[in-house]
Amino acid sequence: MIVHARHDERGKLKYGKKGDQTGGEVKITPWIYFKQNVVLRPIDKSIGNKMVEAGKWLARSNFVGYDQANRLTLFKELEKIDFDYTRLKKKCECDCSAFINCLANIAGISVDENLRTKNMKAPYLKTKKFKALTARKYLKSDKWLRKGDIVLAEGRHVVLVCTDGEKVQKRYNRRLIGKYMVTSKNLNLRTGAGLKYTIKKKLHKNDVVICTGYYFPKWYQVSSGTMKGWVRKKYLKRIYQ
Repeated sequence: MIVHARHDERGKLKYGKKGDQTGGEVKITPWIYFKQNVVLRPIDKSIGNKMVEAGKWLARSNFVGYDQANRLTLFKELEKIDFDYTRLKKKCECDCSAFINCLANIAGISVDENLRTKNMKAPYLKTKKFKALTARKYLKSDKWLRKGDIVLAEGRHVVLVCTDGEKVQKRYNRRLIGKYMVTSKNLNLRTGAGLKYTIKKKLHKNDVVICTGYYFPKWYQVSSGTMKGWVRKKYLKRIYQ
C-alpha cells in the first residue's frame, strides 16, 4: 500500500476547493507503477514509520486536498503548529512532492518546502538520512519495498510506501529447515510473525513442529500437522537426528 497526493476533486491539477472534497485527493491506495526510477529509503526505520503514520492520518482526515497552484498551504499550516499534524484543523492543499516534504519535516528531517519531483532526490540524499535504491526489483513491483520508502519518478510523481512488501516481511534460510521441539507449556501458532496476529492453534510442550525455513526477527514459520503458522523461536529447540 502507498499514500500519495493525486489530483483534485475534479481530477484536475489546479484550482480545486480547499481540503479533500472526495476522500480521494490524498489517499492510501495499492501500489502502482508510474515509471519510477529511484527509491529513497530511510536509513533509520523510525523516520519512515513517523512519515507513514503522519501520511495515513492526513489522508484520512480530509483536511488536505490537491492543488498545484496552492501546494504550500499544508506546509504553512503545519509550521504554525510545530508540525504536530494531529492539531491540524484548517483545510489546505498540497501536491505529491509538497506532501512528501511535509512528511519528512514531521519526521524531523529538514527539507525545503519548495522541492519538487524533478529536484528532490539530491537534497534528500544530502541529509544523509536516506539512501538511493535503483535496482529493478525496487522499481517494478512492491515486493522488496519497505514501510517508509519514498518512491520517486523524477519530474513525474512521488509516493510513500505504507507497508512492507512480501519479500521484506519474511526471510528465508534453508539451514533452518528441520524438526523442532516446543519447550513452552503453551505456545501460540499465529497467522503472522507478531503478537497482533490471530492464534490458529495452541501448541504444547514436547510437540514437534517443522520449520519451513522462513523467519522474521524472533519468529519462525513452522508446520504442525497440516497447519502452517508462526511461533516465537525462543520456545523451540532443534532436534538433530
